[in-house]
Amino acid sequence: MPDVEVICAACKGSRFNGETLEVTYCDKSIADVLDMSIEEGVGIFADEPGIGRKLEVLNDLGIGYLTLG
Repeated sequence: MPDVEVICAACKGSRFNGETLEVTYCDKSIADVLDMSIEEGVGIFADEPGIGRKLEVLNDLGIGYLTLG
């Protein structure tokens, strides 16, 4: 029998409740941030030295294609 996948109507597959998804940074929810690549994260978090520098190092190592989540 084939696998059946059903996407939750409440969270639309993000696995976060609505209250958590309401919190945003640069118009991105936590689900959006975790789905973005390291390369995209470098641009978003450039003004945050604690995060931005770490993402730059990972991107410089050539793994910018991986997602943050």
